[in-house]
Amino acid sequence: MKTFLVLIFSFFTQYAFSQALDESFGNHGVLVDKRIQEFSNSLAIQKDGKIILGGGNFLLTRYNPDGTADEAFGSEGVVNNLVLNGAICNDILLQGDGKILATGSIPNRTSTNRADAIVVRFKSNGQLDSSFGANGIVLSDIQQEDNANKIILQSDGRIVITGTADNEGGESQKPGGLFVNQYMPDGTKDENFGNNGSIFLTKSLVYEVNGLAVDINRNIYIAYDSAAGTLSYILLKLDDKGSLVSSFGSKGQAEILIPGTGSGSLKNIKVHDGFILATGYSLYKGKGIRNLTLVKYTAEGYADAAFGNNGIKILEMGYNWTEGNEIGITSNNNIVVAGRFVEAYPSTKYYATLYGFSSSGNIDSTFGTNGSEVNYNAGEHSLFEKLFIDHNGVFTASGGSYFSETNTTNYMVSKYLSTNNIKNPIYVRIKKWLHHHGFTWEDRLNRNLNYYSIQRSNNGNPFVEISKIFGSNASHLQTFEDFNVPSGTNSYRVGIVNNSENISYSNTLIISKSNEDEKVIIYPNPAKYSLQIEGLSASANNKLSIVDINGNVRKTASTVNTSFSYNLSQLPIGNYALIISNGKTVISKRFIKE
Repeated sequence: MKTFLVLIFSFFTQYAFSQALDESFGNHGVLVDKRIQEFSNSLAIQKDGKIILGGGNFLLTRYNPDGTADEAFGSEGVVNNLVLNGAICNDILLQGDGKILATGSIPNRTSTNRADAIVVRFKSNGQLDSSFGANGIVLSDIQQEDNANKIILQSDGRIVITGTADNEGGESQKPGGLFVNQYMPDGTKDENFGNNGSIFLTKSLVYEVNGLAVDINRNIYIAYDSAAGTLSYILLKLDDKGSLVSSFGSKGQAEILIPGTGSGSLKNIKVHDGFILATGYSLYKGKGIRNLTLVKYTAEGYADAAFGNNGIKILEMGYNWTEGNEIGITSNNNIVVAGRFVEAYPSTKYYATLYGFSSSGNIDSTFGTNGSEVNYNAGEHSLFEKLFIDHNGVFTASGGSYFSETNTTNYMVSKYLSTNNIKNPIYVRIKKWLHHHGFTWEDRLNRNLNYYSIQRSNNGNPFVEISKIFGSNASHLQTFEDFNVPSGTNSYRVGIVNNSENISYSNTLIISKSNEDEKVIIYPNPAKYSLQIEGLSASANNKLSIVDINGNVRKTASTVNTSFSYNLSQLPIGNYALIISNGKTVISKRFIKE
């Protein structure tokens, strides 16, 4: 049987699809820095559009707006200070003067089995700033093992960090609680905050403090999760002196229980226009499936009943996992969550993904494809950890990409443009449907269309036209199959050529040859009346189930044949997973019912 590649093309306008990868950035909108074999957990954007990533052993990198390394920063765009050997960077931020603050933990230099919280300030060129602390470094010894997870600036330039402190030591021990330190702009402790610049709160079930924010009144919000039987998202509010604000929630603490869950994690918070958003994931008891969770608190510290389901939105996609790590707010107050999408077992693939929600917590169906934008160009094992949205609607999202063939993880950053800012409108958008191989797209006859130019680039070589597809198909559906897929990495795009021979291009999709080895294919996708399944096992009984996004089984069937046709006429419109089990393997495929 010949190997072929299938892609899905969907048409969109600026009203139906808000973002598209910036083709001028990195490699078709995605930069994977192979020089850095670490995962990036922090992101900062300069006023001039330059991008700073942090992570690992205080490895900082800076890139120009087009994704090239900024050679004016450190050594060829990389800062790796040996003074910080053994330290772990958890968060970075930019000061107004362009200096960079970073925080994390570092092994105690005089005592074994101890770690201290650390804050480091770099000049804009990547050198340590000697005017801050001791030669650019401030250490804080709170308990036996201290780890600063987040850093933020007050409006007056004071610096706030928060994290966990362990009284007992050892990674297997529960942290003794959380700490908050506030520093003056030069790195000295703010003596008017807490006890000589620091507060420590004993919280026996705190595993990580992942949320830190301030408001215009310099109040401080700290968020963490606690799983004592049922997952809770917990938010503390302190004034700028370090005292709990008693009018917030219950004596300064707001707690929202996530119903029906046994565990999970809170990853980040966002304070905006008086309310507070928190995101992470929750794990349903008995299912073992992670679902992106978004929670909204009122300014008073209670669940906002008008948001989602009594203040809580849980995003379910059948047997697939969804996770949220960072929150962004658009100019029209819609919510974007950066994280990852994990394919259902037994697949090991996960993809960096943006999820769109309305201000009321509903899925924003105009964002991406039915509310999610999966970044296949970032690799088959990638995720977003951070997100920044600027005033022009440009999204910058960062994290890491893992490559199994080399067993390495690299810094990764992607840039998305608002479609309002794209000079040449994209009428065709390429989407690789999970497990599906081929091209299919809706034929639009009112676009002054001459033909579609199907173009391919192999291993970075120039694009060449491999086929022309003309419109006027009676079914208004066009298909294309690439029966001669070359080995290596292949990039595909579609040129839309009008009658004046002007051409505009789709986005570019990068696919490796390894994606073509799967035997089971489903089509058409989206499907309206029936779904065809081919490549089933010929030596076993194939059990087929269609599952909706809430995990409910809607249809079942079984066959010993290698192909099967599902009648979908009675299936409601929506997103579904097709689960195929033959006693040896379990395969999951997603499809849309129109």
